[in-house]
Amino acid sequence: IIKMQWSVFLTHIDKDTITIYTTQEYSASSELLDPILLISHEFSHTGAPIALLNMVKVLCSTQHPVFVLCSKDGILRTDFVENGANVIIYPAYNSDNSWIIELSKIFSTVVNNTLSLLNAVVSFFKIFKKIYWWLHESEYMFECVDSQVIQQLGINLYTLSKNNFTNIVFVAVSPLVAQYTQKYLGAEAHIIPPCVPDINTFLSAMKQPDRISFLQIGSINANKRPDILTDAALRLPEHLFQKCTFTFIGNKKVADTIILSKLSEFAESFFNVRFLSAMAHNDIYNLYDEADIVVVTSLQETLSIVAVEACMKRKICICANTAGITDFMKTGNEMLIFPAGDIDALYEKIIYVIENYESLNYMRNEGRNMYEEYFSEKAFEKNIDHLFNI
Repeated sequence: IIKMQWSVFLTHIDKDTITIYTTQEYSASSELLDPILLISHEFSHTGAPIALLNMVKVLCSTQHPVFVLCSKDGILRTDFVENGANVIIYPAYNSDNSWIIELSKIFSTVVNNTLSLLNAVVSFFKIFKKIYWWLHESEYMFECVDSQVIQQLGINLYTLSKNNFTNIVFVAVSPLVAQYTQKYLGAEAHIIPPCVPDINTFLSAMKQPDRISFLQIGSINANKRPDILTDAALRLPEHLFQKCTFTFIGNKKVADTIILSKLSEFAESFFNVRFLSAMAHNDIYNLYDEADIVVVTSLQETLSIVAVEACMKRKICICANTAGITDFMKTGNEMLIFPAGDIDALYEKIIYVIENYESLNYMRNEGRNMYEEYFSEKAFEKNIDHLFNI
């Protein structure tokens, strides 16, 4: 790894088919020392790219020069640049072996983000002495990628990994993903949960409000199953239902039509129910502040950023037991857990919260403690420092 002038660095990697977005700080730098390369599958406003963006924030705060490589541009690219990263857009980087060799002369630390970057891993591991592979996906995605590898190479993902990926450090966002990494890749994974920046600007009222506000956030599909909450809410006795408000947030343009219709009808039928379209994350944080209870109804969830954010905001969280965040619970008091898909069990948790609201302050504190220990910027910085020294 070499130290070089900024202008020399650009001549090494720049070409007509590449677009580079540089930060003012680094473009004015006279030299680069030990820069870090992060590879993203896309710049969409979804979980894994946002997790990588939060990694950028932490790395840049520790004065690391950070570069993010992606094959295509996207809406989140501006956020990466504004937070200190230099972004390289190169559609054909996977197949440009000589260009990857040039990168290997500059970067000692490379992080591939998500299982979908298998092709990038295959391209880079042959050239770099060590790369990190940060995995977020559910078992369904491991199965899909495994099937694709079998079709393309005639071997499964496990065989490919064991025979080739000897210089890869596997990293999982939760113990649940680590289980999938062992099962499908035959590899032990270090647990590095994503960082969720601390925006704890509002404390819930500790006394019972006139109406208890329930919030559900997520895609409208057969995995996230927001309609499980509607079914549970409709079972409430009328006097308790009137004590509550329910807010649902999801992308109505990309939705399961049956679940979409169900949520729409629920919102149209009752004055205390809102069904809102997907919105900017800052606006979602404002809705967290309005909420008393956050509900996670997913059938499968490798972590649940929504649950993490709820704990960060000191909200009471009712969460399905299949979410990966449950593996981080120590006392059992951080959240209320119900069996995924069980409407009766969720109904019982809602009743419990309504009847015991004022006595659940301990749960807000326990959830916040779990956030600080595992998902805060301080915890993430410590985890990353340890990881990069492996």
